[in-house]
Amino acid sequence: MAFEYSKKSEKPRTTYSQEKIKELKREFNEIAANPIVKCNSFYSAYSPLCPSPNSGELAELMEKKIERFIYLDNNATHPLLDSVRDKMTEMAKFIGNPSSKHLAGERVRAYVEAARSNMANHIGTDDSSRLFFTASGSESNNTFIKGVAFKNIDNDKKEIITTPYEHKAVLRVVEYLSKFGFIPRYAQVDSNGLVDVDHLKSIVNENTLLVSIMSSNNEVGTVLPVHEYYNIVKENSDALFHTDMSQTIGKVPNVKVGELDAATITGHKFGGPIGISILYVKDRDSFDPLIHGGNQEFNKRAGTYNSIFISALNIAFEELRFIKYKETAKLRDYLDTKLLELFDCNINCQLATRMVNTTSVTFKGVIGDELISFLSDEGIFISSSSACTSHEKNPSHVLKAIGLTDEEAYSTVRISLNRYTTKEEIDLFINKVRDFYER
Repeated sequence: MAFEYSKKSEKPRTTYSQEKIKELKREFNEIAANPIVKCNSFYSAYSPLCPSPNSGELAELMEKKIERFIYLDNNATHPLLDSVRDKMTEMAKFIGNPSSKHLAGERVRAYVEAARSNMANHIGTDDSSRLFFTASGSESNNTFIKGVAFKNIDNDKKEIITTPYEHKAVLRVVEYLSKFGFIPRYAQVDSNGLVDVDHLKSIVNENTLLVSIMSSNNEVGTVLPVHEYYNIVKENSDALFHTDMSQTIGKVPNVKVGELDAATITGHKFGGPIGISILYVKDRDSFDPLIHGGNQEFNKRAGTYNSIFISALNIAFEELRFIKYKETAKLRDYLDTKLLELFDCNINCQLATRMVNTTSVTFKGVIGDELISFLSDEGIFISSSSACTSHEKNPSHVLKAIGLTDEEAYSTVRISLNRYTTKEEIDLFINKVRDFYER
């Protein structure tokens, strides 16, 4: 089955007349006065105030009853663990700003620092002052990459190395920094999503300021040997090395930061709340803050401590010991086997070491978004790419980076399991995919 998608075109900047500008301002003011308007699509270009999805659908969607709920999109976000929710409820009862110099505030701050110390131990460092709390993995990535760049804005070292299949929270940051004279360099990856080490060696040099390579890919599941890459970087330069570990914790056993200079860890990817992340930095003098204000987080991230989410994230770390990684991997392998037996498809990066929960599959002759929509109507939830780019119409940059054509990328979906996924759910998923083919 052949199909085509139109790509976004490079359009010249539009120049508006003064009359047109006045008309747009009137339109904007009308929307601002009554922001609940009907939009034609998600994230409409018509107005940044337009809610998504369409305003008329909001109430209906909020009240929507989902009779069957089989959640296989855990790389987008993991269900909030019951014990984490309980901790949030407990901490919500405490009154006091953790920065206040009275007993009420100091009591809350004690929970924050106890959690920081415990989580530092989980990732393999005995210095809890190397952990900084942020609101998201994107903020952690931005904080360190921009922080290193702006601290070294007058430095002759201007090259920042990453890979073409990082999360957009790294790629777009590196692209943005080119405005300030920094030079993006991209280490090539192979069809299994692993960095070409010879190419990495060839582009690391005395002009390299920073290298950022993810430890696990959110779309295809490949686990990358970042400690090996770290050694290559250090052997050829004195550049700093950062890794985005957002997907790794809870999907790869016994993860430690080791000698890495910096790492991003995202709470909601393994059962913590959405809205809390960790930035680990070995040397906190190596970067400037992204958010200025108060002296929280060792003067590296201003803003009132989110004591509720920090304490809850600590519980999510504690729950890691109950994950049965081998059992999840066996279930993922069973899924892979059934897909290959029953459908004309390929499992992407199957030969690589993958996160125990992730399968990226390309169905030949199928439009991935149509399959996702069909399964959604059946109460089964999978995805086609990172949730952060799911509304983009261009083919996944990750899939393109490992060598897939546009058509193959549009035919690819991601199934990501969690610790509660059952064989029965996988079998039902397989049966519904068969139903899709037999429509």
